[in-house]
Amino acid sequence: MNKVLYALESKFRQRIANKESLLLSLVILAIGFIFVIMFVSKWLDAKAEINRIDWLYRDEDVLVITDYTNDLFPDMSPNAERILTDELLVGDHYNMVSGITNHYHNYIPPLQSERDLWQLFDTRSDVIIAGENLKRQHNLEIGDEIHIGESIYHLIGFTLEPLWQNRYVTHFDEVDNQLQTSLRRSEYLINISEVSSQYQSNPTLADRARELEASTRGVQNIISVVTLFLLFIMLMNVSLVLAATLEQVRHADMVRTIFGQGEKLRQLLVLVDTLLLVTVSFHLGVGVYYIIRGSIPVFFYFELTWPVYTISWGLIIIVSSVLAAILSRWQGRRLTIQLLRG
Repeated sequence: MNKVLYALESKFRQRIANKESLLLSLVILAIGFIFVIMFVSKWLDAKAEINRIDWLYRDEDVLVITDYTNDLFPDMSPNAERILTDELLVGDHYNMVSGITNHYHNYIPPLQSERDLWQLFDTRSDVIIAGENLKRQHNLEIGDEIHIGESIYHLIGFTLEPLWQNRYVTHFDEVDNQLQTSLRRSEYLINISEVSSQYQSNPTLADRARELEASTRGVQNIISVVTLFLLFIMLMNVSLVLAATLEQVRHADMVRTIFGQGEKLRQLLVLVDTLLLVTVSFHLGVGVYYIIRGSIPVFFYFELTWPVYTISWGLIIIVSSVLAAILSRWQGRRLTIQLLRG
């Protein structure tokens, strides 16, 4: 045990002695790891979005009827949910705003995590909910006052429902009272048994789910390809850093081998050294993320959640361990050949 600890201490001193090389290695790896974390996050977001779509829009019996003329309302059942959507001036920017009634969640159940939010929404008329995408785009916070026309609404939360990701949601009458009508459209959610046959060919919620899911899976596939490419780049970076390190210590390893250092101990030292290097680099990248998070462009922005952190770190540890084992064996064969040659 003492022999192993002494070898580890010696390896650590070697690393510290070459500060410039160590710092360069850490920075190169940290930058690559940030992009790996980003695309792992986006892949998990796409997966979660598909799960939300499956939860929310799975009903084969509820039709979706879109109307730009607003002439269909008399034909609809009084139980139908009418969603009115318009592009309105929200503060200093135009954005889509949708108004819903209390019938909405009879057709589309709220996410389990948002039940309290929507219950609060139903009890007050002066409130508004924003899609999660708008939170980042406009630096919104719960409690903000949202100005739409001459009305003021209190922002009570953010929703992950796919339909609302780029919209504000308030009560139907509030949107109906606004003057801007150029892009007004109504959408009706209604049970297929409550409408005449002329409407029964309209898409159901399940049809909408399939369209949304296909689109989201396409995005997820693109993210998967990019993530694999970034993992390959990361693999190359770690390989180059590790190969350079092994070359630097080759003569020292040869001396230790002559004086009795075993092959298993040498491989253990390479593995520990590699894992320490990528762990420090990974967390350096995490630190940089928190420093620059406020200025990251929307396309590159991601949330570093616990699942993203653990999956990213786990991937990096596994790939680095395999790589360290391969390069360590390669270095071992080189040392053996050199020793045999004298």
